[in-house]
Amino acid sequence: GKLSGGMKQKLGLVCALIHTPRVLLLDEPTNGVDPVSRREFWAMLYALVGQGVTVVNSTAYLDEAERCHRVALLHQGRLLFCDSPARLKSRLQDAVVSIVSAEARRVRDQLAGAEGVSSTVLVGDAVHLFVDDAERRIPEFSARLSGGQIPFDEIVRVTPTIEDLFVEAVRKDATHAAA
Repeated sequence: GKLSGGMKQKLGLVCALIHTPRVLLLDEPTNGVDPVSRREFWAMLYALVGQGVTVVNSTAYLDEAERCHRVALLHQGRLLFCDSPARLKSRLQDAVVSIVSAEARRVRDQLAGAEGVSSTVLVGDAVHLFVDDAERRIPEFSARLSGGQIPFDEIVRVTPTIEDLFVEAVRKDATHAAA
């Protein structure tokens, strides 16, 4: 009862491995675990996979899902996609532009309805914009923010993440359902 969250999760993994299973089912194994313990936990999982153990992991941390060989994205009990992380990320049709700003909400509000923007998502101190043409839109966004006196540190095209794909798929699904 006095173990940290990370130690409890590691102990749970060790207990699950006592019988040397060929398949290991994990339900959010790193939930509530500190970053150092999370890395150690993933190192153990990689070692198990290297030994031929099949690891099936459920997680809400989509950055962790990118570490897996195959990812199934579910929403409201429906399978949206199932493929390798690289193939999943290549499915996103829109380009993703990231704008880092201390005033990310103002950036989002300023650009949410801009031409070429299909949607926006706050990501920490940045805004991810899903756009039709990043190279064309970046100068437009820069001018619009400067004109609105909204400071920003960086505006660049970024490689989409699995989280970007998931958020966009859920948004499109909700849009279709509303129509």
